[in-house]
Amino acid sequence: MPNRYISTCIFFLLSLQCAGKGDSLLTKSRLVRLDLSGSYTTEKSWWNDRQSFVVVKGLAESRWRTTYASGWKRNHYVYSQVGYTIFTDSFTTKSADAFKIQLRWMEKGKRKLTHTYSINMQSQWLNSWYNYGDHQEWRGGFMNPAFLEVGYSFTWEFLSNSNLMLTPATLQVNVQPKKMQLSHLSDSPLLTSRHSHIYSRYGFSGYLTIDESFYKELILLQHQSHLFFNALTAKHIQFDITNRVCIRFFKYLQLRLETSLMYFPDQSLQLQYRQEVLLGIFYEHRK
Repeated sequence: MPNRYISTCIFFLLSLQCAGKGDSLLTKSRLVRLDLSGSYTTEKSWWNDRQSFVVVKGLAESRWRTTYASGWKRNHYVYSQVGYTIFTDSFTTKSADAFKIQLRWMEKGKRKLTHTYSINMQSQWLNSWYNYGDHQEWRGGFMNPAFLEVGYSFTWEFLSNSNLMLTPATLQVNVQPKKMQLSHLSDSPLLTSRHSHIYSRYGFSGYLTIDESFYKELILLQHQSHLFFNALTAKHIQFDITNRVCIRFFKYLQLRLETSLMYFPDQSLQLQYRQEVLLGIFYEHRK
């Protein structure tokens, strides 16, 4: 059974490398963004506990777009973010750690919907630890947890740099740490290693991406959302949504308002939510 999935992925990747090969190049563009931001918070809880902490985050993303004479397009995206929360009177803990890779090969389309072959991968860079008392327990690391999705999609492009991708045939390979194994999961792992369970699922997925600038690029609006399901039950639906508004001033300064919403039943049946306001410096290069 595992060999069948591995062979399918290898054949898929080799066929995509041939897409557009030998065509003359029509257009090519590249976008790189770097952002280093931070915030300071002081709060008081219901139990009269007062604490202060500093949040520091680094963000990097890049996009490559290529169009060939035959009509084929390549649209690739790489995103990474690492952040720490520093408590002024105690310890430092990781507050953000993620990287995403989206690779898309798009056929020439006669209509608004374009046939697309896609590969999407997401994981983290650093180890995750759970603190209890004076002890720490390892809960995850590089490529654990992680997921890889391969599929045949339909893409609708709108505005200048926005698109909606629907993938009715998606193969998802999902890696979850053994330490996060929950009793409510009904799926049996495809493979089991020393530190992880590996699941394989077929289903439907969708991606909505918005990346638009307004008022001479003084305001940047970004939205990224992902949905995957193979049954209409709480245990078989996954989604994550990120909204980001950046207000730029003094050439390299940026105020970033970010909201994240995630539901991932392999980790928890509870909805996870985060909202932040960060001030920092940024750099952007277009070519």
